[in-house]
Amino acid sequence: MNTVEELLKDRWEVIADYPQNIMPVGSVFWMDKFYTHITAPSGATSVQSNYYAQSRDKYPKIYRKLFWWEHRKESEMPEFLKHTIQGKTTYHKIVRWDMSDLNFITGYQEDNGGCNIGMWHPDHTYQPATKKEYEDHLQYINKK
Repeated sequence: MNTVEELLKDRWEVIADYPQNIMPVGSVFWMDKFYTHITAPSGATSVQSNYYAQSRDKYPKIYRKLFWWEHRKESEMPEFLKHTIQGKTTYHKIVRWDMSDLNFITGYQEDNGGCNIGMWHPDHTYQPATKKEYEDHLQYINKK
């Protein structure tokens, strides 16, 4: 399972080819200070110089910025989510993920209620949360 920071790191998908491109269409990549980390559609991974920061800017129609939950394995998904709507934030503990429909990935809670990621406004409605945030929220609602 990834940390909240890792899950929220900007990632891009290659959606079209361009001259001298060495990343296959469908590859997902993210960049740190020095390197570009690439995962090809085959699952193969590689690390390259940050040349891709320049090509991403040079060919903006070739890449699509991914939502935090897209192109993830179930093992990468968070155990806790926060949901903010109309200024009110609630927290959810997820006991299992249904990754069968990539447009409506569902995180099931202990009571079998579901959190459908991507259903409303996918870039900010559901976000990964920490265990501490979840536990603090439980303490807050139990004091009411």
